Amino acid sequence: TAVNQMGRTMATDLAKENILVAQFCPGWVQTEMGNIGGQVASISVEESASALVKSISQLEKKHSGGYFDRTLRVIPY
Repeated sequence: TAVNQMGRTMATDLAKENILVAQFCPGWVQTEMGNIGGQVASISVEESASALVKSISQLEKKHSGGYFDRTLRVIPY
C-alpha cells in the first residue's frame, strides 16, 4: 500500500541519520471498533501493546523499512 511504501522510503531517507523506521500491525484487538458486529477480537489492548513494546525493543538495523505483526514476524506486502 501507499503507507507501506512511505515507510520504506522514510527508512531509506533516514538511514543516514541512524533512524530506524518500522511499521507494525497490532492485530485484531478488543476495542470498540475491534468488537463490532457482535464478534470479540482475539486479544486485549494490553496484550497487543505489551507484544508491540517487546518487539520494538528487539528492533535492529536489519528491520528498518519492514512491516511486521505484533510479534515481529514479517508481513509481506
